[in-house]
Amino acid sequence: MARPVNPLIIDAAQHQELEQMIKRPTTPQREVKRARIVLLRAEGKSQEPGGCSDRSESSGGGEVGKAIS
Repeated sequence: MARPVNPLIIDAAQHQELEQMIKRPTTPQREVKRARIVLLRAEGKSQEPGGCSDRSESSGGGEVGKAIS
């Protein structure tokens, strides 16, 4: 079992900027993937080889896996 992950703390302005970056059609895909990972980390999720882990429960498939595929 993986170590618990401390959520990344971002403020509302940072969250909004990351959301806008994801939606912009001109943003390079590498940056979109990174922005999605940061937003998921801010929700308390972490990237694991087997999928996504939530601090409260393991979800197996995972949003992070979708964010980086």
